[in-house]
Amino acid sequence: MTQDDQSRRPGADIPDRRGRTGLDRIGRDLDRNPDVVVRDVEVRSDGWHVLRANTFDYRRRDGRWETQMRETYDRGNGAAILLFDRARRTVLLTRQFRFPAYVNDHPDGLLVEVAAGLLDGDDPVSAIRREAQEETGVRVGTVTHLFDLFMSPGSVTERVHFFAAEYSPSDRVDDGGGLDDEGEDIEVLEMDVDDAVAGIADGRIRDAKTVILLQWVAAHVFAPTAGPASSGRPEIERPDIHLRPADPTEHDRLVEIWRSAVTATHDFLTPADIDHYAERIAGEYLGAVALTVAEVDGRAVGFAGLADGTLEMLFVDDDHRGTGVGSALLADALRRHPDLAVDVNEQNPAAVAFYLRHGFTVAGRSATDPDGRPFPLLHLVAGRQQEVNALG
Repeated sequence: MTQDDQSRRPGADIPDRRGRTGLDRIGRDLDRNPDVVVRDVEVRSDGWHVLRANTFDYRRRDGRWETQMRETYDRGNGAAILLFDRARRTVLLTRQFRFPAYVNDHPDGLLVEVAAGLLDGDDPVSAIRREAQEETGVRVGTVTHLFDLFMSPGSVTERVHFFAAEYSPSDRVDDGGGLDDEGEDIEVLEMDVDDAVAGIADGRIRDAKTVILLQWVAAHVFAPTAGPASSGRPEIERPDIHLRPADPTEHDRLVEIWRSAVTATHDFLTPADIDHYAERIAGEYLGAVALTVAEVDGRAVGFAGLADGTLEMLFVDDDHRGTGVGSALLADALRRHPDLAVDVNEQNPAAVAFYLRHGFTVAGRSATDPDGRPFPLLHLVAGRQQEVNALG
């Protein structure tokens, strides 16, 4: 093939039938990893999505270099959302025909899924609101970003942004069902959350993104209605928890609790970040709030700090997470301030879920922390106050 022929390839130097060019340039200039040198990118198919053959040199762990070729399937990035009704213990799902599943031994190809779709040039939040309404008929307001995952990293480039949001029957603005001009024929299913989770085990729900989000909502939002024996999970021993005002002489212990909690849950912080904030906790923050300590067997294992109706801090030693200490501290703070407000790191989905589970709602969002560092915060308020489009 001559250079002139190559320059006329659709999708490379002239538009393909979807108007795309430069498809053979994607990935050629990557240099983030010094152990990978990209040599060539060949477009093998540019139908609805793009199949590429990528040739690169890879330095193995023993220091030897070898040339490898991997095909990648590029369909863009996507987003998925689980809609749940806390009061009625329901989740809103969809069912639609999936030919790839049908051809790979699924009985009828009809998969039960959460609402999801490709970004198609939109930001993830706008895209998932669009997809949720198109598929389920629900106009979604406040959403909570949970995490981003690569679903099939051996061959598919797609990164999926995972979200959760509350809904109620009044949020249904149309019947949903998808877009006719895209060939969609989507059935909307409202399921009891326990029945949906049981569907994972009995094979009714076999879509990976849906399994992930159902397991998240079961663990972080809904308390199980079945006992430990039927759920298959060991019963957690609940200790006797004593709450008391903090003594200024025990601030060192509170910093230890803070460090234990943050190290276990804030994986987005570097060790240097943790050291930086530990110094500020000891030198500035503890003395600026009214502190309550949670004690188990005579030892401080958690603490909360209040200032003017705002929960400035609530931390539990990692060894006592999940034993009711955090819930006890939060309940005490709510008794003092029923309209309690709290800021939570958006990158800590377990903490976000903890407050949502206790009835808080998202009232706003900041892209950075108060110091301007790139740690986005969700502003939560107690009770089911009117929600706003915090993330729009």
